[in-house]
Amino acid sequence: MKQLIIAVAIIAVLMALALPGVSAAAAYISIYTDSDTYQAGDTIEVSLSGSNDAEGMQVDVYIGLLRPNGGLFTIGDQGWGEATQPWIHGIYLPGGFEMARTSFFWFDLPCDTPPIDGPGEYIFLAGLTEPDTLEFLSGISAVSFEFEQVSLEFYVNAELGDNANDGSASAPWRTITHALSAIPEVTSATLNVARGTYSTSTNGETFPLNMRSGISLVGEGAHATTLDAGNLGVRVIQCYEIVHWSIEGFYITGGETDAGGGGISIKGPLFMQVEPPVIKGNIISGNSARAGGGICCDGCEITISGNLISDNYAYGAFGGGGIYCGNSSKYPVIENNTIEGNSAYTYGGGVQCELGTGSILGNTIRGNSAAGGGGGVGSYMAYVYLSGNSITDNSTRYGYGGGVFGWSCTATIENNLIKENEAEYGGGLSVIWNGDMYIVNNQIISNRASSDGGGIDCEWADEISNNIIADNTAAGDGGGIWFHSSAWVFNNTIVGNATGSRGGAIFSNTGGYIMDSIIWNNGDELHNCIASFCCIDDPVEGEANIHVDPLFAAGPLGEYYLCPDSPCIDAGSRTAEEAGLSGMTTQAGGTPDTGIVDMGFHYPLP
Repeated sequence: MKQLIIAVAIIAVLMALALPGVSAAAAYISIYTDSDTYQAGDTIEVSLSGSNDAEGMQVDVYIGLLRPNGGLFTIGDQGWGEATQPWIHGIYLPGGFEMARTSFFWFDLPCDTPPIDGPGEYIFLAGLTEPDTLEFLSGISAVSFEFEQVSLEFYVNAELGDNANDGSASAPWRTITHALSAIPEVTSATLNVARGTYSTSTNGETFPLNMRSGISLVGEGAHATTLDAGNLGVRVIQCYEIVHWSIEGFYITGGETDAGGGGISIKGPLFMQVEPPVIKGNIISGNSARAGGGICCDGCEITISGNLISDNYAYGAFGGGGIYCGNSSKYPVIENNTIEGNSAYTYGGGVQCELGTGSILGNTIRGNSAAGGGGGVGSYMAYVYLSGNSITDNSTRYGYGGGVFGWSCTATIENNLIKENEAEYGGGLSVIWNGDMYIVNNQIISNRASSDGGGIDCEWADEISNNIIADNTAAGDGGGIWFHSSAWVFNNTIVGNATGSRGGAIFSNTGGYIMDSIIWNNGDELHNCIASFCCIDDPVEGEANIHVDPLFAAGPLGEYYLCPDSPCIDAGSRTAEEAGLSGMTTQAGGTPDTGIVDMGFHYPLP
């Protein structure tokens, strides 16, 4: 096991000097490594020297490690951690103290404590401060070194392999389970898995497969290499407290667990990684779990990219039929996946994020369902950045947010297509309880609510700006938008929405402020809203409102461009620069908006 070894005898000698004294300012400490380049399997040795040319003084001694990603770790009473803490507190340095360069620490690489786990430049730091302060008595000493991980290659073949082999290309192992235990502890390795089915019945595989730090698990492709746990009550893969790993090129199926992650379960580690682990190019299908039927990420930094995640089920309270991400401040990224046909008993049929952060970028999220909320994407008390996704045909028949649901969240929802989703409240998206919510640059089209908010159901939002909200329907109030709190609604095109009650375009309980928008052909347009500088079909009073045909035209990216002679051009309340729209256009010819802002939605320039 990789571990920190402290030169206890040397520390004891130093601590014996801990006597009362007076403070001066001429003490220093220097730090060294025995080489400037290391590879996996090497041992790094760290040395210190020091002196005090002034009167005796008491000092705190700090030892730190700066990682390639900028994370700083220091060593204290409880070992290495992200908190700034002294290694030795209140040591007395007598006048004339001299310590020659002396070895204090040794680490086998890669290691978890301190976290030297991936390639890049690392820096050890050392310094002396006044006790109980961060006032350094002299400059901070620093020494840098490069960690180079040289990956080894190993092979598994379910048909031709034998676990008595050495795992080479000409003599592969038979099972992944054996390979994961046989690869040397200190290496960074690629484990190449040949085409075929790996299961209990075919090659004697055992599940779950326990991934290890430093290993890239690579199949021959999602349609060629299958990992099948056989629906026997165990997950397929688990990755617990490990770093620098990846999973690529598999069909992952048949996982079941009464915990998290039927297909893949990931936990930790507790620190930011130099290179986040990656799950890419897989098909993850037909798995089930209490949380995260396909994938469960618990408190981890990870990239999930380019996978097909389909037909998984989460049956517990936490949700996440396809993916569940929770308890993470380490920015998991879910990008460029197809997430379809998954379901959750509660929230997040496609993806559920809770109590942490997450970025959901450029995915196709379609045909998912959840009973409670977020047929496509759900979020609870989290920060979520949702951008560039196609979120279509998802449903939560008796809950909130057919496409997207946020509960007490901080979220930015921008540049998404949210179309043909269905819910009781908020066919396209729903936000309840308080939070900071920005709904910007989306196309929210043809969604349905059996109660309120055909396009958007929003109890709390800071900004709803530059969206197309079109052809949505609500059996209750708010065909386009229903909101409870006062919200600012800028530069939206709200067209062709319908309601069975009040507010075909927008319904507000407490008052809303609508500006620089086009509100057209929604029947009963506004309820309890104040509109100004808007083009409105109904004769709603308000400053600088107009009531004439906006003259829409089809263009390269949609149906709601403006003809060159539209009365909505240069008719807004502020400049395009002030609105943040000067790099966009309302005209099919691509003329950038300058000067007074045009009313309505602005498309990106072609």
